Amino acid sequence: MIDVRASYLRYYVNTAPQNTNFNLSVLGPFYAAIQNQVTFREFPNVIISNTISQPFGQLDTTTIVPSNNYVLSGTYTKVLGRHTMSFGAEGRQRENYSNLAVNSSGFFIFAGTATDCIPAAGSPCVSPTGTPLGVFPPGAGANPIADFVTGVTTASLGFTTFKFPSAVNHYGGVFANEIFQMSPRLTLTAGLRYELPGGFTEKHDSNTVLLPQLANPLVLVNSTAYPSRSDLAAHHTLFSPRVGFAFQPQPGTSVRAGYSLAFLPADTIYNSGPSGSPVNSPNTAVNPGALLSQPLRGGTTLLEPIGRAYNGTQFAGQAIQGRIANSRFPYLQQWNASVQQSFTPSTVFQSLTLVLVAITFRSSARPASISCPINMTVLHKRKSPPWAAVSSLLTSGLTRCTRM
Repeated sequence: MIDVRASYLRYYVNTAPQNTNFNLSVLGPFYAAIQNQVTFREFPNVIISNTISQPFGQLDTTTIVPSNNYVLSGTYTKVLGRHTMSFGAEGRQRENYSNLAVNSSGFFIFAGTATDCIPAAGSPCVSPTGTPLGVFPPGAGANPIADFVTGVTTASLGFTTFKFPSAVNHYGGVFANEIFQMSPRLTLTAGLRYELPGGFTEKHDSNTVLLPQLANPLVLVNSTAYPSRSDLAAHHTLFSPRVGFAFQPQPGTSVRAGYSLAFLPADTIYNSGPSGSPVNSPNTAVNPGALLSQPLRGGTTLLEPIGRAYNGTQFAGQAIQGRIANSRFPYLQQWNASVQQSFTPSTVFQSLTLVLVAITFRSSARPASISCPINMTVLHKRKSPPWAAVSSLLTSGLTRCTRM
């Protein structure tokens, strides 16, 4: 028997703030200056610790995710005596023309750290601009709300501007499976799947990867340093075995157990693809202690998406993220066991079910050494999925690599 299936799905995941096209100029000169630079004119995202987590919820989040999903699969099944064998293949293509804005107009956190200053000898409390502050010992009113009133931030996710990349993700796989009726009471099942997952490509090659072995690890795809258009190197050794059995020791009683291994899909962390690349969604950093009214401390210029115009220098001093293209794939292992007792044709009691799941993030493939120039430090996670957003911080005056 041959079973062939083809499908197409067009779907949208869109959210829009209740207050769109907000007039940022009413918040002061700085916000008036950036009003035409932000992607969406949303209310700044403000988090005040120990209060409502997001007092301006739904006023500052825009999601635009139109997607196409194409699937083609086929299975051939053959019965030979006590053997039922199946062979098949599957191919998928997903297209996303999307991005997510949660800090287009800024994301700021107030945690009560600015108004709890207890001056030490010879070290008076001062604001980020150097203005002397009053003494705020514990119990004197220092708290996150007081920080918000004074406008001194504890931390910030900065400002992120966006473009909407045309991301494409491919997947392919073939499989074989056999069900063997060893006896009237015992059935054995075994299967093997060979997977060919693909990373993300961008229709105009507006995407980057991280190559930690390079002095400057952030590089464009389809370039001299990284010729591939995909942000994930091809993996040709991903085999997923599955085994199990079903045993009926007596009429109405069934014992089942099984084991399987599966590799996690490359789009588990979607924003590590083109939508999260600095060339498509650069982040303008805000230093801790900055004032809400002037978070860039005199500056009024935000980083803008630059696409293929990236030359390796535009993100100095900014946090970046990207995939490490040659990392190994993480996998999930699952063990199942159950005992069922049937009392009537319509009544089944499942007396024991055991499910064990283990997700293994295998150590990323690394070069023997990583060199860092004086203007860069690389923060590299010890264990991470190949698509994980591994951060690099472009700074100045740093002479060594730091590994997390």
